[in-house]
Amino acid sequence: MDTISGNCGEDALPQADRTSLWAKAAAHARADPDMIAVVEESGRTWSRSELVANAEAVVERLVAEGLTGSLRFSITAFKSVETMALALAVSAVGGILCPIPPLTTKQEKDLLFGRLGLAARLELFPDGTLQIDRFPEANNSTDKRDCQLALIGFTSGTTGRPKGVMHHTAALNFVTRWCAENSGLQPGEAILGIMPFDSAAGYAFTVHFALSYGSPLVLIGRWDPVAAMQACLGYDCRWTTGVPTHLLGLIATARSQEWRGVRLPLRAFAVGGASIDPQLVANARQVLGIEVLRQYGLSEVLAPCSTRLDDPEWRRETLDGIANPGCHVAAFDEAGHRLAAGTRGEGGLRAPSQCVGYAEGLGQGEERITADGYFLTGDEVVVDADGYVKVVGRIKGQIIRGGYNIDPSEVEAAISIHPQIAEIAVIGVPHDVLGEQSCAVCRWEDDAAGLTLEQLQEHLKAVGLSKRKWPEVLHVLDKLPLLPSGKIDKMRLMQDLI
Repeated sequence: MDTISGNCGEDALPQADRTSLWAKAAAHARADPDMIAVVEESGRTWSRSELVANAEAVVERLVAEGLTGSLRFSITAFKSVETMALALAVSAVGGILCPIPPLTTKQEKDLLFGRLGLAARLELFPDGTLQIDRFPEANNSTDKRDCQLALIGFTSGTTGRPKGVMHHTAALNFVTRWCAENSGLQPGEAILGIMPFDSAAGYAFTVHFALSYGSPLVLIGRWDPVAAMQACLGYDCRWTTGVPTHLLGLIATARSQEWRGVRLPLRAFAVGGASIDPQLVANARQVLGIEVLRQYGLSEVLAPCSTRLDDPEWRRETLDGIANPGCHVAAFDEAGHRLAAGTRGEGGLRAPSQCVGYAEGLGQGEERITADGYFLTGDEVVVDADGYVKVVGRIKGQIIRGGYNIDPSEVEAAISIHPQIAEIAVIGVPHDVLGEQSCAVCRWEDDAAGLTLEQLQEHLKAVGLSKRKWPEVLHVLDKLPLLPSGKIDKMRLMQDLI
């Protein structure tokens, strides 16, 4: 079955590998139909031909319903074979996949469905039943950029609502190519699927990576380092990606009595998304027998920088990578001027894996791009004379909990509507495993009896804030420090409380 193309011209995409996910996966299935494509958490294996057959059944239904071309389809992105089959089917009909996180609240779904311009919602059940919920044609997206797109992924929210990050196939193929090349991964070698499927990066590094490259994907559901080590050993996994929390769990397991001395077959473990302790990289080498490749990027510019296996150990331990071929990284001042090597400034990235932009109503116009095309990240970086980047801080003040971005302003807005709260500031506090946790610093109204952390969390549940964004630490002060502008001095809070 060939890809059903949309109505955009070839010149709409950058000069790169534009082969669709469906075309790549179908070619792998023809070459070796019996090779394992997916290993479920239960141990059930799916061959390439079985997975493609599942996708073809979905394609038949979509074609029969007239749902082909550059239409937007939402799915609930469970970590499952069904999600992978839906991704292949949407690619086959020339559509745009919009994977919605399973933990998305009703309020968040209402916002997304109201602004995405969807053609349909798809749900594929384990017994093969396909549910198609169509949206009125009048509500379908008319964005002219749709002809370029394969994916709209969602950030975890930086302005009180998610941003829809729009990527084309060439960007996703670029990510696959250079992650594989940097780690020495060969086609057919298994990869460990730790990351969830529900973000642009999670989808790119798992579903798209495995299906386009021809790597068996061994799925790990709820994070369990013992299960991950068992799966890695059982299926000879050679590559994976995750956040520091995952590495910490694997190292702790490998140091336990039962697992002491066990070395993993992973050739490389790519890590990004949070501050990385150099000792963590060294421990992974010493305890697990694997090399950590630090990566720098974001949902909007996927994996443009990485350390390499042939880098000296000190670089792999302390730096966040060098730009892959075709990519560029630089530091910029507040006026958007590029700074000299070794000068601290805001990180900017330019790469073939750069997003097309944000979706209409979901961040469009909020992109910060320099005159020469660099996407500004909000991170403070230093780029040395050799081109290696080091992240030294954050300008945008997000809290990164185990790789998940939390926008303090969104949490503050949700807390502030509680009648007992007079003032609120949400800051990040260090955590040994997660990197950071969200901490609420409050001043009660004069006549308030106060709240416990549990009561505060119940309030946030009631207003529909995602559980992943709830504060896990609570401090109550009689007075919060202020800046001359009258805003709460968060730097002072961090100094006083951390």
